[in-house]
Order: sequence, then C-alpha cells, then structure tokens
Amino acid sequence: GAGGWNDRVGYPLLARWLFAWQEQWGFRRADALTVASRWLEAQAYAHGARGVLYLPNGIDLPAAAAAAPARQGPPTALLLTRFVEFKPAQLVKIWGCVAVRLPAARLIVAGGALRDEARVAQRLLAAAGLGATIEWLDTVAPSALPALYARANVALFPANANRINRAKSATRLADLLAAGVPVVASRIGEQEAYMVDGETGLLTPPGDDRALGEALADLLADRARAQRMGQAARRRMAEQFTWTKLAGKVERLYEETLSAA
Repeated sequence: GAGGWNDRVGYPLLARWLFAWQEQWGFRRADALTVASRWLEAQAYAHGARGVLYLPNGIDLPAAAAAAPARQGPPTALLLTRFVEFKPAQLVKIWGCVAVRLPAARLIVAGGALRDEARVAQRLLAAAGLGATIEWLDTVAPSALPALYARANVALFPANANRINRAKSATRLADLLAAGVPVVASRIGEQEAYMVDGETGLLTPPGDDRALGEALADLLADRARAQRMGQAARRRMAEQFTWTKLAGKVERLYEETLSAA
C-alpha cells in the first residue's frame, strides 16, 4: 500500500499497480504463506490469506555460537543503514546527544544509501561539528562483517513509524545480536520481536531521536552492561532464532498443506 517499497523505490505508476495487485492476488490464492513480520501477518489475513506462518529471518548457528570479543578503544557505535528507516537529519540529533555526553565516542556508518541520503547526512553532521567523530563506509562484504562487528560496543537501529519498518525483518539486526553486539533500537516491528528491552539492548519510541541518543550514550558509557547485554543477546538468538529451529516450522507447514490438499 501507500508508503511502502513501491513508493520508496520510485517505480513507474503501472509497475506500482502491478506489484500491489500481484501481492494481494497471491495472498488470496496461495495454499500457504510465510511472512517475516507480525505486521505482514495481519495484512495477509486482512487480504484473505490462509495457512499463514510467521517466520522471522533467522541466523546461522556458527555466528550465534561465536564468543563475543572484548572490545577495546574509544566507545564505538555501529549503524548499518541504507537510510530507508529514518531521515538523515535525525542522525544529527541522535549522535549530537551522544557527543555532548561522550566527546570521545565514535560512530561507524556502513551501507549503500538508495539515493544521496548518505551525502546529505555527512553535510549535516559536518555542519553540526560532528564530522570528525564519524567513519563512513559503503556496502560491506559479508566476509568483512565479523571484523566490523568486533569494533562496535553497541549497534544503533533508528526507525520511524511507517509501513516499511513495520513490515521488515532485518537480517542485519539478527546477525548483530547473534554476534554478541547489544543494540539500541526503536520499538517497532520485528526490532521489538528480536530484542528484550533492558536485557539484550534498549528500545525507545519510534521517531524519538533524543530518547534514542540518550539510550545510546547510556550504553556506550557502561561497557560492562553492554557486554552483559551482548552475551544475553547471543544466547537468545541461539535459543530462538536459528534457521535449524525455524526450518522445522516451514516443513510442518508444507506437510499440513499437502495433507489438506
């Protein structure tokens, strides 16, 4: 619907109509359907779907079993984003809260923006006097992610209240938690499903930049607490979100659907 990926990516009008019709047609006609978020589950039922299975993105067991490293150096936050979840100006407010309290803190921003959002964010942060505290990376190869995770004390996941953020199930969030990196995130969609507030990270209201920045500063300032949360996050992901566990649910869905047919 309006406000989803169809609008965000900027497809031609006819393509947007076709994609929307195709999705809704599939909801009604499929004998079984897997959805990656609770919001999508509700949408599927609203459009007449049957045999719906909630299946969030999972993790590979080796990543979940890896020991969380003891991170050294200045307090460092990691933001993996394509600037779809929030607007560039919001990053100035969020990181500004951290910089006031922790002048030595550093932020790593990685990911390929869809348009020019990263350049806009760089200009705004530089104008606010925060440019020197931020390291900018483009898209990171999967093989380089473990080394990048090891540099971060805390990961940051801002998200506004919109359809994309409600619908998505962020694999990068799952991977970070599985690697033992605690997360400060907006309380929306599957970010709330993956995390336990105060145990595996901190959750704040979506779109509340100051609350997110203050929570990030709190956790960056307390490395022992961040380490404990990272360990708890790794355990929870290994217990509940491995593909080995999730695959069994899909197999049962297929068996039940075939039996009914």
